Amino acid sequence: MRSENIRVDWIDYAKGLGIILVVLGHAIIGAREAHLPVNLNIINPLFTFIYSFHMSLFFALSGFFFEKSLDKHHEKKFLINKLQTILYPFVIWSLIQTAFEVLFSGQTNTGLSAKALYTCLYIPRSVYWFLFALFFINVINVGLYRISRKYGLLLSCLVWLIVLILKPNLGSFDKTFQNLIYFNFGILLARHLNYLRYLLESKIIILITFVLFIGAEYLYFVYGRWTWFNRLDTQLLGTLLVMQISFYAVKTQSKTVMNFLGENSMIIFLTHVLFTAGFRIFLQKILHIDNALVHIVFNTLFGLCFPLGLKYLSVQQPKFGWLFQYNKSGGQSASKKVAIQ
Repeated sequence: MRSENIRVDWIDYAKGLGIILVVLGHAIIGAREAHLPVNLNIINPLFTFIYSFHMSLFFALSGFFFEKSLDKHHEKKFLINKLQTILYPFVIWSLIQTAFEVLFSGQTNTGLSAKALYTCLYIPRSVYWFLFALFFINVINVGLYRISRKYGLLLSCLVWLIVLILKPNLGSFDKTFQNLIYFNFGILLARHLNYLRYLLESKIIILITFVLFIGAEYLYFVYGRWTWFNRLDTQLLGTLLVMQISFYAVKTQSKTVMNFLGENSMIIFLTHVLFTAGFRIFLQKILHIDNALVHIVFNTLFGLCFPLGLKYLSVQQPKFGWLFQYNKSGGQSASKKVAIQ
């Protein structure tokens, strides 16, 4: 079997599953905020389920490569890479999306003032909080690993625990420290690849994970997300279950549409809100379609497919490559390489 490629393939597959959940979740948010008639008995549980674990998956997948990348590059080069691949698209697309929302404030769900064009850079808006948090998680861990390479992971987990206990008001950095543990979960899995492969391959372990995840979801639905343990167990178990599903999928079939979506997950992530919001406005204001199911289904498909067209444009026209990743040479490789880190 393609043992050399399977590690990357299952991660791409997991990103593909994750990005579908991201776009679907935002399509649901758009329908609710547009006050479309929705069946709350169906929509609310689906929304709660998605948000119980979907972003922790991306933090864990990002953490999976942290130590290998840090070992490969000097700390300075590592951080420069994160500036170019995470913070740069955060700035560019925060400004682009905010500018559109300000320009079309009368048509969108938010109605922003021009002030948001600079506040969005230090108070992350919309989906871009993820990039903000991911960048500073990398910065925090680089600093802690500089203190002690051997105990860097332990120090990072202690920082997360201290913040959890003390509950300081960290403003824009709240989600950075909240999600630090999931990034570290990815680091831990990458340290123990033999055990990880057993976790991903063993059918009995997959069954146990599934049963525990169902139990965790039950507690999450009954007691809510405000209990820290209800958040932690659903996030970790949901992340592991998606990994197991993805690993099994790439073992039994060649590359799929899911892998393709995963390879292009960053471009979809960066641009899908603009496309889904624009298509929602088109359906509601122009075609006068108020069926929430139609909005959610087609906005999800639209949000997944149209960003790929934008990627194609950036490949064919290298001058648009700057939209997705800093590339001082001005070449077209940026849009080919970009993926949620």
